[in-house]
Amino acid sequence: MRRLIVIGTKGNELGEVQAEILNNKFDELNLIGEVEKIPLEIQGTDNYFNNICGELEKGRIDVAVINMPELPAILPEGIVIGALSQRSDPADSILINENVIDESSILSLKPGARVAVPGERVKNLLIELIPDIHTVLVEGDIYKRIMLIRSKEIDASIESAALVNW
Repeated sequence: MRRLIVIGTKGNELGEVQAEILNNKFDELNLIGEVEKIPLEIQGTDNYFNNICGELEKGRIDVAVINMPELPAILPEGIVIGALSQRSDPADSILINENVIDESSILSLKPGARVAVPGERVKNLLIELIPDIHTVLVEGDIYKRIMLIRSKEIDASIESAALVNW
């Protein structure tokens, strides 16, 4: 029997596109009847993931779309990655203020650079690669992080290549 599926999404433009791709895949496979999309409150990367977990545990949503870099290295008990959507480019990109470019270093960042990261997993990987940088979890969309780079509040930002090329 086909039933209503509730998809949790960030509610921003990318989240809406991701939810629509998932909805189309459900339709293609004739898995469900109707889909309802619910935008979840965003209060920072970690809080968004926690919001997803809470909404799943309470049964308010059945599935959620989230970007892989926003996931922790270890998922909480009861939370699983049920599917991965196809991406146009699975790589990450780094947007850098030209004043902190050091082409001789890994990722071309000068020591002490302040880098926006999408979540704890990417933060830990980045610190492992370049211990002398400062990572910052920045809530909001790519446009906000670009403005922070332009205003020199941060020096760089790790972004999904698919998002940068979108």
